[in-house]
Amino acid sequence: MYRWLAGIFRGVGASIHDWIPKSARIAANGQGLDDGSRSRPASEQDAVITADALRDAGRYAEAAEAYAAALFLMPVRNDLRVQRANMLKDAGRLKEATIVYRVAECIEPAGLARADIRLQCARALLNLQDHGEAAAFYQAVIAEAPEQELGIVAQAELNRLRLLHLSPYWL
Repeated sequence: MYRWLAGIFRGVGASIHDWIPKSARIAANGQGLDDGSRSRPASEQDAVITADALRDAGRYAEAAEAYAAALFLMPVRNDLRVQRANMLKDAGRLKEATIVYRVAECIEPAGLARADIRLQCARALLNLQDHGEAAAFYQAVIAEAPEQELGIVAQAELNRLRLLHLSPYWL
């Protein structure tokens, strides 16, 4: 059932087991985290509160791991998956962020939430200099939300990307 996901992980030289942070696996098992200074959250909500606090403090890499731990406890919460991807992007871990965005996109039903996920993935791909993939994601946002603010923003960013390719710096 998850063969497509395993293919994504192989594409970046990792296995699914490698992708789940050790801290998330240990926290979900009820043992202390890697450094032994923290224990399993008392509730699923505590895991989210901890992740949100780390995000608000600007500790993006730690927040990404905390969201992974929360996701391990609540795998159906796609909003946590998106937050994890956002934190990975903010921490500069762009390849990982794009993978998590793509997984979230597959899970999210059609609508503005999926369009927003695609827009964030396009931005991460743009930062990775993967302009072709970024353009495809921008076009998907435009198709899904043509009259909405997300679609208008995606169109503007896609136009800017096209202008970059017309610039003499790209020749």
